[in-house]
Amino acid sequence: MKIFVSFASYRDSQLIPSLHDFIQHESHHHQIVYGVCLQDTKESLHELQQTFPNRQQVKIIYLHYSKAKGVCWARRLLQDTVTDEDYILQMDSHMRSIPSWDEALIASYHATGVNKAVLSSYPPHYALDDTTKSYLNTSVYMNVTRLNLPIRKKTTLHGCAGDYLNTTGKPIRNIHMAGGFYFAPTRWIQDAPYPTDLYFEGEEDSMTLLSYTHGWTIFCPEKAIIYHSYTNNLSDSPEKYRPLHWEDHPGGMPNANQFHVDRVKVGMKRTVEDYFKELNQFTDNYKQFELHYQPKDAFIFQLIDRDKETIYTKYSPPLANNILEIDCTQELLHSAYSYTITEMADDPIHRTSRVKHIFYYSFIWNPSL
Repeated sequence: MKIFVSFASYRDSQLIPSLHDFIQHESHHHQIVYGVCLQDTKESLHELQQTFPNRQQVKIIYLHYSKAKGVCWARRLLQDTVTDEDYILQMDSHMRSIPSWDEALIASYHATGVNKAVLSSYPPHYALDDTTKSYLNTSVYMNVTRLNLPIRKKTTLHGCAGDYLNTTGKPIRNIHMAGGFYFAPTRWIQDAPYPTDLYFEGEEDSMTLLSYTHGWTIFCPEKAIIYHSYTNNLSDSPEKYRPLHWEDHPGGMPNANQFHVDRVKVGMKRTVEDYFKELNQFTDNYKQFELHYQPKDAFIFQLIDRDKETIYTKYSPPLANNILEIDCTQELLHSAYSYTITEMADDPIHRTSRVKHIFYYSFIWNPSL
């Protein structure tokens, strides 16, 4: 397999250590191409070229940082350089990896059992001064994303590291895409090209909505595969080690929140309304489950996993709306690939109940493909 690794770097001293780490930890079973959008100085370009002289291994797009237009623009430049690679791995430029990260990502992708899957999450943290790589032993699971309420808003939602780690031993649904880490087949790019009209805010919402409506399902990997430095780089932080784009371009920074659902050219595989319903499953309000069908009679609600096994059952009287109060864990809910509603009708003559109607809904678009 061939993997394109995308690093958009803005004056980041962690770029070269990140490249060293990923190259060192390759399995050597796949062909890896590193694409770097270097927004820096000529001196930094020279250092990068001297450190990684193989132009087939590390491909560089260079521009002086004064000409940079923001992270979405830089990441789109890198997307546009993808050629015959099978997968794309996009990250920030301050990252670390586990040994054989490429094998682990491909294995996790196949473990979803889904043809149109994307792996994405907010990775665990590594400290810049952790020379012993202790994070490899202390942070072994990935965070499932939690979204802030309210959900039904058409401007930017803010995702953050979730309240629990994925300890199931398998990939589970994780609807929100993180710009700092995703892994997908390169054919995904056709459905979700990077938005060049956004500066920073709304980047992840745009990619999530495009992916969802084009039939792609986001998954959180079953273990930590890469790590991200969350070192505070705001101007007043004592930990600051790199400048931020808006600090160098205070007068040229566009509106920080230009994302709006109605301006996204969504796909036709799934609807925006279903998108909002599923977003709710990744909030603190997840137990208020929004059904895609409102039964008129008493019913049995069942969550079903990838192996078509029932993992949760609830019996409910008729509802006044489409909200069902569930009492399972969020981890169990995200392990479900589908659910069923079995409506029951009483038979007073025989004093029994019979199945009146079965409704089936899949969280995975066309999972048989």
